[in-house]
Amino acid sequence: MALLACYEPASFSSANVTASRLVHPEDRAQFQHELREFRLSGEERWTVDPFRIVTERNETIWLRGYAARIFNDPDPDHFVAYAVDITRTHELLNEGRLTSERLGNVIDGTNAGTWEWDVLTGDLVINNQWADIVGYTREELEPTGVET
Repeated sequence: MALLACYEPASFSSANVTASRLVHPEDRAQFQHELREFRLSGEERWTVDPFRIVTERNETIWLRGYAARIFNDPDPDHFVAYAVDITRTHELLNEGRLTSERLGNVIDGTNAGTWEWDVLTGDLVINNQWADIVGYTREELEPTGVET
């Protein structure tokens, strides 16, 4: 389990260390709610929304968790689980979102007209300022395409 990669196995012998307690405080309530729902649902599998844990080194990492009930076990608390470290993926997605926001701010701040043309499909996307530059509203130019 990914959690063991972030903690020494001996840490789990303490009653104070549980998987739920390792979850970042800001994510803990949602994680516990989802776990409770899984336990009560009777569903065979559970995919946990991305969540953070805090490692023994006080580093925060992002995980996506998966769990499955143990076949033919009547106890709803018996399931196997594993988690995948998605920290780098999360960081890249966040960087992309921030870059997109910055670009949007530049376009808005400079009042730039933009157009994007997909050469393969012929699809054309324009913003309101581009339409205004050529003397139209965006609605007047729709549907947009290479002929626009």
